[in-house]
Amino acid sequence: MPKPHAAQLPIKDAYLLTYSRPSDHRGYFNELYNETVYPDFLRGSIAGDWKQIAVSMTELPNTIRGLHMSPYNKVCSIMSGAIYDVIVDMREDSPTFLKWCGTYLSEANQRQIHIPANCLHGFLCLLPNTRMLYLQGGTYSPSLEKDCYPFDPLLDIHWPMQGDKQTNNVDPPDACIIMSDKDRNAPRVIHHSRFPELAARKLMPRVLIIGASGQVGSALVEEYARAGYVVHGTHSKNAPSIEFLLTTAFDLKLAAQSQDAVDELLGMTCPHLVIISSALTAVDAIEKDDPEQVWEANVHGPSRIAASARKTGAKVVVYSTEYVWDGKRGPYAEGDLVSPLNAYGRSKVDMEESVLAADPTALILRTTIVYGPELQGKNFVYQLCRKAVLGETMVVPMDQISTPTYNRDLAAMTRLLVECKATGIINACGAERMSRYDFAMAVASVLGLNNDFIKSVQTHDLQQVAKRPLSAGMHTDKLMGYIGDVFTPRTVREALVEWKHNQGPHSKPLFSHQVLGKDELRSRM
Repeated sequence: MPKPHAAQLPIKDAYLLTYSRPSDHRGYFNELYNETVYPDFLRGSIAGDWKQIAVSMTELPNTIRGLHMSPYNKVCSIMSGAIYDVIVDMREDSPTFLKWCGTYLSEANQRQIHIPANCLHGFLCLLPNTRMLYLQGGTYSPSLEKDCYPFDPLLDIHWPMQGDKQTNNVDPPDACIIMSDKDRNAPRVIHHSRFPELAARKLMPRVLIIGASGQVGSALVEEYARAGYVVHGTHSKNAPSIEFLLTTAFDLKLAAQSQDAVDELLGMTCPHLVIISSALTAVDAIEKDDPEQVWEANVHGPSRIAASARKTGAKVVVYSTEYVWDGKRGPYAEGDLVSPLNAYGRSKVDMEESVLAADPTALILRTTIVYGPELQGKNFVYQLCRKAVLGETMVVPMDQISTPTYNRDLAAMTRLLVECKATGIINACGAERMSRYDFAMAVASVLGLNNDFIKSVQTHDLQQVAKRPLSAGMHTDKLMGYIGDVFTPRTVREALVEWKHNQGPHSKPLFSHQVLGKDELRSRM
């Protein structure tokens, strides 16, 4: 049998497994566990085998079983019917402590779920006569099990009730569902003696950051975590460390192609806020790429997510660019006529239109030349530092004028605008307008670099594939009208000084001592 595909869920050690199912005219054959093909981390116990196998049958939809916590792990499979399965992390030493996630399991979708030990687990039955099989790493012992009320307001789990059964605005919320008396009378989290300190904990909104491993996304993770939000995120190719954020794999091209993929992502955490910080942004590569591929990632994916999020009541934020203009009459205000010079700019114009058509309450932030600490170390300042370390020339256009934006400021502006309930298109960028060359010289000055390696040229000398707007940058009057009383973007120098002294524990360092020895590095700087 082929190996099942194991996808990390946004709970530490929790996995969603998708297995193959050979079938013919007689029916199908299903392996629910095979130690020769299943990952070792899904073995049942320290001894490496399963201790108990159990089956539950739930007769009616809108029945909830759980939440129950066991001191051993489980792998659950659906033999018939369908459920919405929920895991809550109750491990105080886990980076996902008190987070929950949900996923749909059915006989048809050929999925299993791995529930780590000491996590709450429960499910909502979606179809009649649903049967679930449990592979257990330990044997059931009532004295070792713990229960929790599935509508605990501290957890704020969203149960997708079927038909006209909804728990919203129902008091008590369990009045319209089927539950055992044991589950209905189960204690809340704060009533467990292990968690008395949670009594004062406030329920905070859940934010889903699509593209959490990118330079804008990582700043958003930092900002929203500091503000106390429950943060979830996705990555496409580069997963961040679990210490930064446990993210799930997701691709905007897939979102464009599959409504199921979007529904699965939003149903996993039921966010109150969805921020799409991922996009294809390599301007020259986009100019040469297949337009259909570019538009899937930059237009159709975001608009489908926006439409789906609106149905769930979630707020949507997407980022756009100053490249929607031709750079002949900058700086630009939001109402200035768009006239993009390249494919990237055209894709963003189409994104703005399609997202606002899908959700007129969405917030679209136009930004530009984003810099600051990030996980991957790709932005302009990192490029300049690498050139300095290697002793190579940094060629920078002196006729491209814009308003560089510190990513930490952009993240703060995003949060404040959302909390102000802003909608529509808003310019969100730095307040200083300067050339790329002047920006590079400012970086060198703040970081103490000898600027001899920076060479100024005209844009036409670079022979770039895609045309660039030259006299660009943006006005921020509308932005300041919303948040000017509480926030002002830092100057480039202020931002660089802050970055220099606060690079963050998870961001790539500005200078790599792995490239050159420390003494040689100092001599070249």
